[in-house]
Amino acid sequence: MKRLFFILFLTIFLSAHSQTLKTKFILAKKYFEADDYKTASELFQEIYDRSENTEAAYYLAESYRKLRNYKKADKYYRKVLRYEKEKYPLAYYWEGVVKKHRGDYKRASKYFKRFYRKFKHYPDKFFLTKAKYEKEVCERLMQPGYIPIDSSFSIKRMSPPVNLKEYSDYLAQEINDSIFLFSSYRPVNDSLVFPVTLWQICCGKLNKPDTLFLADSTHFPNFYYDKQDSLLYVTVCPFGGKCKIGKVKYYEGKILERKIRFLPTIINMPGTNSTQPFVCNIDSNKYLFFASDRGGGKGKYDIWQAQIINGEYYNVTNAGNKINSPDDEICPFYDTLTNTLYFSSRWHESIGGFDIFSSYGKPDSWSEPVNPGKPLNSTYDDVFFTISKKAAYFSSNRPENPKEYMCCNDIFSVLLQSNRKKLIEKSRKNITRHSLSQLIPIKLYFDNDRPNPRSYDTTTTLDYLETYQKYIAKKEEFIREYSKGLTGEEKEKAVNAIEDFFEDSVTANLSKLKHFMDLLENLLSEGDTIEITIKGFASPLNKSDYNTNLSKRRIQSIVNYLFKYKNGMLAGYINNGQLIIKRKPFGETKASKSVSDKLTDLRHSVYSPEASKERKVEIIAIKF
Repeated sequence: MKRLFFILFLTIFLSAHSQTLKTKFILAKKYFEADDYKTASELFQEIYDRSENTEAAYYLAESYRKLRNYKKADKYYRKVLRYEKEKYPLAYYWEGVVKKHRGDYKRASKYFKRFYRKFKHYPDKFFLTKAKYEKEVCERLMQPGYIPIDSSFSIKRMSPPVNLKEYSDYLAQEINDSIFLFSSYRPVNDSLVFPVTLWQICCGKLNKPDTLFLADSTHFPNFYYDKQDSLLYVTVCPFGGKCKIGKVKYYEGKILERKIRFLPTIINMPGTNSTQPFVCNIDSNKYLFFASDRGGGKGKYDIWQAQIINGEYYNVTNAGNKINSPDDEICPFYDTLTNTLYFSSRWHESIGGFDIFSSYGKPDSWSEPVNPGKPLNSTYDDVFFTISKKAAYFSSNRPENPKEYMCCNDIFSVLLQSNRKKLIEKSRKNITRHSLSQLIPIKLYFDNDRPNPRSYDTTTTLDYLETYQKYIAKKEEFIREYSKGLTGEEKEKAVNAIEDFFEDSVTANLSKLKHFMDLLENLLSEGDTIEITIKGFASPLNKSDYNTNLSKRRIQSIVNYLFKYKNGMLAGYINNGQLIIKRKPFGETKASKSVSDKLTDLRHSVYSPEASKERKVEIIAIKF
């Protein structure tokens, strides 16, 4: 009887316990869906601690990632991947993201690759595209010295009242010598729910520009003051609604209008977000730059530009492919002194999350974006870069102690030397040279006995892109022949080895070469004289003199490609002696002794990754 009573009691207790967890889970998901990730993480943490439920672990990892607590997010994504990885494919992708935020580029690269290899038919193609791109970026970031470090930036975290602990501060602008305006997420009254709004330090005191910005249900996350017209452009984001850009008269720390005048629908397109306005004059024309997720862009949020004529807005255009990407580009700022557009992006070889990038030029004509590297950027989110009279400013959630977690953004100041135009131009050239050097060596691979098979010719009319395209088309043949006769795990291993070679070596190095040539053109156009050295190699499948001539043909195909690239972009520099090419054909003399040279063993002498890696040309040195 006692045993029966105990079983009945235990059944009721477990049922009640299960019901409590189920109720908490429903509640936690509601907080998660309402973007209250802090409360959601607390509830999911309790659920996981009591049940070790994998779904709770996934939502817990997601909550911590949204809170930018990457150490804890990392911990729980790994738990998900340990037990139910097939059920949560994006766990691979997000684990790559958090590893990258933590500066672990090697493991980040592996998780990105696992995601797009295992889930190549994932319905949202953005994640597949981004994972492939991030894997390549992480591999470059792993190279020693690849991330530029510019010691000319002297960076300081601003002191209170600007940065308050556990609250976020975003955009900053010096209005004049006595007024400093910034946006901040901090309490404005006794309410537990408070908006992001504008604050100013005026005459040494912290205050608000006007009670206009005390709306309890509206965020005012960013702004720009156009001194020429005494107009304060602001972004207005109702809780749960779309953001719009408006403007009000503002002078000497006072707002002179009672209502915000919203910009027309050509800027504030209905059903989309328009945010982060910036206004300036370029060549006697006035422009508005802003960020928006409107249709017709390149990805998510893009940078857009419009002309302002007599207070009206015309010709809204996308800033284009060099600036915008499949991911987010935000926070535009144009420095009229140096003709440089600054913006933040999650693309363009970001070293963490959002990085600050610069692009030289004018509307409709931009250079390739440059990442100034550290210490301006970090593995965290670096946004809202602006330049004022005394200093430059930006916002970041980087912690003071790298081992600590920081939820919130602080504003940082960047001391500028007196002649910032020379400083920035010097910095840009040094960074470009550094980036170019770090791409070396570039290894470019060839199919067996290509180009011009069965020939003793020392030259070819083919360019590398032509040989590359034919080589890539034979990938399935290489997989089939190298895995022939194998089964199970051995076959899978052989298939993966060929897949890795074509992806990580053949395709990745062509991408490096294109980037290398773009950087070359940037420096050559500024008058640099540059010398590059190209070596040619072959596998040991033929006679020595034959392989030496084959190496010469391979080098020539690279030179042909340099001449043809982007309709002869580099040809003039080669012809006038600015770009000097040194050739060193080695044939098979440098080939590994372990590579087969037997025609009777084509699996190892032709189709194996080891043999394939010997059929190459390397750009091995660069001199300025």
